[in-house]
Amino acid sequence: MDKGAVEPVLRGLKAAVEAYLGNSICFVKVALSVEETHNDYLGNIVAGVVRQIGLVEVWAGRPRLPVLALFSKWLHEGDFGEPESLLLIIDNSEYGFDLALVYQEGGLMQPLRHHYHPYTGTENATDKTSLLQHALEEIIKPPFDYDFYGIQVPQTINELVIYGDSIWDPDFRKTLDATLDSRLIRGAFQRQPVYAPAIGLAEMSFRMLNDPSSEVRKTAPFGCCWKSRGKGCPKYYPYRLHVCLM
Repeated sequence: MDKGAVEPVLRGLKAAVEAYLGNSICFVKVALSVEETHNDYLGNIVAGVVRQIGLVEVWAGRPRLPVLALFSKWLHEGDFGEPESLLLIIDNSEYGFDLALVYQEGGLMQPLRHHYHPYTGTENATDKTSLLQHALEEIIKPPFDYDFYGIQVPQTINELVIYGDSIWDPDFRKTLDATLDSRLIRGAFQRQPVYAPAIGLAEMSFRMLNDPSSEVRKTAPFGCCWKSRGKGCPKYYPYRLHVCLM
């Protein structure tokens, strides 16, 4: 993969979104899978093409997809979930599955275990069930010998987040029932199709752009905010606003 292959894809995507929204886009944020996050070559290609087509990334670094799904859950529910708790995040798709065991504490999160498995296209339903069940059994297997800033993480999984385009597949639901505690399944945060990470990333970026103390809005390409007719760039506040309600 090189810039020549990536550029027309991103240019086409940018043009399609601008046509749909009816205004220019000035900022973007790109997320990669956990494996691709550690691929500096791929990351540099994407970053270079983003700059080349006239966009600015909202912040540096590559967020991980399971974490973005968790952020989407926080925004939807209006809180950060149970303090000092373990969460199991499952992305089930017709193309594979992505599992993550995450520790959360007051809006902070730390991935502890991760298992990503793309399908090759040769698996039948029995194969997929077996692969997923084995991966689930491994990722939830105690003990959880991890610490978070010196704090030993709990030994019980408290919450379950499920997203993906195949979360209601009967074989997938049977695998959940056979592997996980029924309490977790009943209380799960579930979203279909695969947009939970994208929504979480968009909401995170929007909040950052609209933070009165953020400097990133000033880095937009010259004229981009003007062409967006006020929609592509938030207003710039020179000072952080403080509101006190008595």
